Amino acid sequence: MMLQQQIKEGTETAPTGGRIGKLLLESGRLSAAQIEQVWRYQQEKSLRFGHAAIELGFISEADLQFALARQFDYACLQPGDGVLDERIVAAYAPLGGYGEQLRSLRNELSQRWFQRGRNSVVVLGEQPDSDGSVLLANLAVVFTQLGERTLVLDANLRNGCQHSLFHLENRQGLSDLLAGRADSHCIQSICRLPGLDVLTCGTAAPNPQELLARPRFRQLLTELEQRYDVILLDVPPLAACADAQVVVAPVQGAVIVARQHASTLKGMQQLLTRLQNAGAEVVGCVLSGA
Repeated sequence: MMLQQQIKEGTETAPTGGRIGKLLLESGRLSAAQIEQVWRYQQEKSLRFGHAAIELGFISEADLQFALARQFDYACLQPGDGVLDERIVAAYAPLGGYGEQLRSLRNELSQRWFQRGRNSVVVLGEQPDSDGSVLLANLAVVFTQLGERTLVLDANLRNGCQHSLFHLENRQGLSDLLAGRADSHCIQSICRLPGLDVLTCGTAAPNPQELLARPRFRQLLTELEQRYDVILLDVPPLAACADAQVVVAPVQGAVIVARQHASTLKGMQQLLTRLQNAGAEVVGCVLSGA
């Protein structure tokens, strides 16, 4: 008990593991007794505290990444807490290899698109799977971690999944807004990731393409661009319907997500042609499943 109190107070009169030890203790990843064992093993093997804890089998690499991120006030979540879908890796393991790839993509998009005065971009999967939606959710997190006010806008009114990824209710959303059945209060905030909001797809409607084609959608997009630095729009694949062409027309920018061993050159060429016919610029292409 004495050691635990000293760790919480940040004193150095007992082996504490420093700031990392304190964070791991507070998050329940290590007990006070384990911290003392790690500290002694650290001294014996001349290791960093976190690496010593991993070698002893007390924590995982994801636990260490969480503590490191919190040490530098980097918005993230504890692995296994169930706040978001585990596929949103950027929230749980932001310092890993996938997180680094996401930050590279974020920087490319910032330089090629957002720094040109654009606020919105469509993320479009070439295949009828969830790869594009999952990438979008992860991108939203890394933009939030940069300090950007970020909105995930689920414009897939046929089979939207952003509410599932972010573990949110979907009683009202974009479809209800466009139909005049709701207002902007249906936009939900991710409290554990300040600066990140989600507008879910909303109630299933029989006329999704017609709703998106209404002037209200363009008006709504203009209003939201006054509130957010970055808006990422999720849409159905073009192979399934033409909704994406309707959405991308006012946005004018798209990121294509192709899948390794599944996307074909012919399919990609057709997708590019349809986007260009809608007046959109392809800002980049991402290969998933590599």
